[in-house]
Amino acid sequence: MPIVKHIAIHESPKKLVEYILNPLKNRDMKYASGIACSTDPEYAYLDLRDTYTRWSKKQFCCPTLSNSKNDVLLCHYIQSFRPDECTPELAHKIGIQWAKRVFGSKRPLVISTHVDRAHTHNHFAISIYDKDGKRWYLNNTTLERCRKVSDKLAREYGLSVIDDRQYRPIQKYAEWLSRKNHTSWKEKIADQIDTLILYENVRSVDDLVEALKNKGYTFSYKKYLSVKPPHGRKGVRTFRLGDGYSLECLEYRIHNKNMEMSQEQVDSYEGEQRDYAMCLREMQMMVYRKQENYHKATYYDLVRLSNMLCFMSENHIQGDNGFKEFLNQADEKYRAAMNRVNDIQHKINFEEKLLSDSGRFLELWNKKGRTPKETQELGKYHVFIDMGLYEDGEVDNHRKRLDDLKEQLLKQNEEVETLKKDRKAAADNYQVYLDLRPEYEKIMERKRTEEEKRQADIERRQYDRETEERYDREMREQHSRNQDTARKER
Repeated sequence: MPIVKHIAIHESPKKLVEYILNPLKNRDMKYASGIACSTDPEYAYLDLRDTYTRWSKKQFCCPTLSNSKNDVLLCHYIQSFRPDECTPELAHKIGIQWAKRVFGSKRPLVISTHVDRAHTHNHFAISIYDKDGKRWYLNNTTLERCRKVSDKLAREYGLSVIDDRQYRPIQKYAEWLSRKNHTSWKEKIADQIDTLILYENVRSVDDLVEALKNKGYTFSYKKYLSVKPPHGRKGVRTFRLGDGYSLECLEYRIHNKNMEMSQEQVDSYEGEQRDYAMCLREMQMMVYRKQENYHKATYYDLVRLSNMLCFMSENHIQGDNGFKEFLNQADEKYRAAMNRVNDIQHKINFEEKLLSDSGRFLELWNKKGRTPKETQELGKYHVFIDMGLYEDGEVDNHRKRLDDLKEQLLKQNEEVETLKKDRKAAADNYQVYLDLRPEYEKIMERKRTEEEKRQADIERRQYDRETEERYDREMREQHSRNQDTARKER
């Protein structure tokens, strides 16, 4: 009885890949496979990133600056099986066949069968573009297609298939209207779950259940997770609250709720990049945790700093001089490419002029009994004579050369556009670097002050400890001297 869900991944694609390919969940990668993609988490991320950036012409790790949702970076599908019906081996086999039938062999994706819960389930991280640039869209039509293929495979392997009414709950008009008017009791449960997921002590679905119990909710936690509100007349299975409330989705949301960069991620950078990563973490906490002292940080600042840090990391830039050097190199590459374009264009102009005049030249060259005026006119084409244009097939050679030059020009123009964008990206990110420098210095100054205070506290405690030890030592020595004096007096 496989159930298929989908989630559009708009940010943190690396977290998704690492979560899906977690060896603690798939028995040390025993149940991990890839199609046109590595199963090593690091290389899988690079494969998915490269495919996305090649066809979308956008960065993979950074959000956009628009007010709307960020672009979809990856497709995340979850295929769940009944605990008593399917072994991990069979689930993984079905997952591979399902992926091949739905997505083919050209779309990079990774498959991982998680066996850490009572019910076996497959996770898929799938590129929205295949190797030919064909895009996949997450919508009800594609989800329905995915479910039909999954059901067909289930029947082939003798697994049960649930009917469509159970499989995809239909929202009645009364429920739709109550949600629209914000009077739906189901919506209130969903809102409560959304709030509790963000709590620091909620690290698993079990923690979420306990937190809801403390709010007066009651549960039935068997085949499905059902929740009944305080003083409610009936309960509801969480997956009927909408997309994102099934057990698998709740687990994923809890696991990825901390949006700010971890300290381990900060430490993965070096030099000034690490300082800026630390600033990004500080600013993320300002925005995401709504700390009163740091209300001036904005989402716009976060996006700009995040983009800049990605840019610095990908291009190995350290500091102001590193940015200037990179910007100069980008400008030099662009100018060199423009020179190549101009050179090719001059050659094209020459070939077009040559072919345009070749008809008259050959007419004069092949004419017998030329008049003096025609002989004089032929003399104007001495360059053609020197080039041997009168020989058989030579004009066709120049036509081919013209076609080759035009093809070169097309490719060179594409390179120029790419280098132009690279130069603009370098200039834009350097401007962000300069714009955020005051905020960076402010945060770094505060961190230095905190570090100095911490060191001062350490030194003070060390001094107090040494003073206490010295005092104890002196007291013991004094006591020993007093005992010696007393013995001598006796």
